[in-house]
Amino acid sequence: GAGTAANLAYLPAEIDYFALDNSFAMLRQAQRQAGRLERWAEFFQADAAYLPFRDGIFDLVFQMGALQFIRDPFRSVSEMARLARPGTTVHILDEVSGAQLVLSRMPAHRKYASTPEEAVGAIVRLVPHSMQGITSRIIDGTDFYALTFQIPTLPRPVQA
Repeated sequence: GAGTAANLAYLPAEIDYFALDNSFAMLRQAQRQAGRLERWAEFFQADAAYLPFRDGIFDLVFQMGALQFIRDPFRSVSEMARLARPGTTVHILDEVSGAQLVLSRMPAHRKYASTPEEAVGAIVRLVPHSMQGITSRIIDGTDFYALTFQIPTLPRPVQA
């Protein structure tokens, strides 16, 4: 969820910034923000469950504030994992109330949405089982949680 690209001002200037949003109107605002900041950015209109990039292309996958608005959070988190290179950490940040909302919309996971703490602990259920270092925590002093996980590194070929 690129949104207005407000987070672009806080990211290193030397990175290549690729962002997507389902809303064309938000993408127009994001493009204007990138122009104001004189930053290079590439914007795409797409559904988060079907990301238009090839496998293992990104060194960093960062999503902030959009997971609660995504129709298929399981598939979207799997797509984030698909795009990241082996060894990369995926970072998902969102409002704690968003974790409760995501889980409450999913019949099999609704029971984990009763308290903010329980929802933040259970949001890890969205991450594919093959991922490593899966953590979820409330960010101290905020109403946000951070969900992170690493893409497994590929096994090295056995030398004969």
